[in-house]
Amino acid sequence: MTTTTPCTKAPIILPEMSALAQLSGLPALGELFNAFTDLKELVENWSVKQKFSFKIADKDHERVIYTCVVPECQWRIRANQTEESNVKITVLNSEHNCLLGDGRKRYSVSSSLSWLRRHLPRHLHITQATKTQEIMDCLRVQFGELLPYKSASRIKNTLLEDTLEGQRDGFRLLSSYVAVIQQSNPATYIRLSSHHNTDSFQRLFICPAESQESFRHCLHFIAVDGMFLKTLFIQTLLLAVTIDSNGHTLLLAWAVVESENASSWEYFLLNLQLAIPEIITEATTLMSDRDKGLIAASYVLAPTVICAFCCQHLKDNFITRYRRGLASNFWAIAQAYSIAKYESTMLALQETKPAAAEYLQNIDPTL
Repeated sequence: MTTTTPCTKAPIILPEMSALAQLSGLPALGELFNAFTDLKELVENWSVKQKFSFKIADKDHERVIYTCVVPECQWRIRANQTEESNVKITVLNSEHNCLLGDGRKRYSVSSSLSWLRRHLPRHLHITQATKTQEIMDCLRVQFGELLPYKSASRIKNTLLEDTLEGQRDGFRLLSSYVAVIQQSNPATYIRLSSHHNTDSFQRLFICPAESQESFRHCLHFIAVDGMFLKTLFIQTLLLAVTIDSNGHTLLLAWAVVESENASSWEYFLLNLQLAIPEIITEATTLMSDRDKGLIAASYVLAPTVICAFCCQHLKDNFITRYRRGLASNFWAIAQAYSIAKYESTMLALQETKPAAAEYLQNIDPTL
């Protein structure tokens, strides 16, 4: 068995290459691994960190030999399987007598799907909207690697397929997830709905027991809204929040549904009232952003629920439709606490922009 001390100067790691510095380095003679694949991953990381390429010179079920891709280079690792079925490094020559990097024009580990699958998702969330150039830039900044365009495009497609299957597996585990929650916290209100024809996921509603108890000590005020989920499946997250006695926002309940529509909001509001009965028995203000589906579903609300519209959303829509210079007019109208003040501020807007005044007049001023 032979070993030498590395004498080749290591490549310069720039400050922005933080991921490169964290890659595993030189293995040790006699080091043990659980399997040949574990050793290969370490050698791959080492080659990326030190900027050289290697090849498998020989391999069978009992041993493996790695060498530098430059034929004249003496860099070499040999590992054998032990009697205990571990993998042990028996030969380690870590010195390159070639010009470090000569072989990289022929092959780079960082271009392989297996290496990219392990490392790229840690630094870049891949979606359909991710551009190939973003992947190339990520590898260059994080690892100092120049990834070919075709390799970047290929890993994007591969990771999207992996993500899709992973998300499908997540949906398959939902029933088990629900069972675990009900077992660990029986008072949690949770409903999982499936499509009748395909038995596939449709909707999920969750209101923790802690939220139900907390609402009893909060302002009887609830704000609801929806947002798109950034997954490969088209879905929407519906939320209900309140304000606690310290003036902090408190999450009450949430649901994953297909989109913001009358049916999904009806599903959410009905379950919210069943989960928190105080909404039905005591006067509660429900604030929303005037979503059409939510307005259509408001008939399911108990008579004790007082609907209100979020002025911030109204203002955003208002200045988008007209102009920012009218924002002060909007807030003067929204903050009018008497009929006389409301009419005078509305009249001022009407004189400035009649169409804008008509737009606001079509909104119920009591909401």
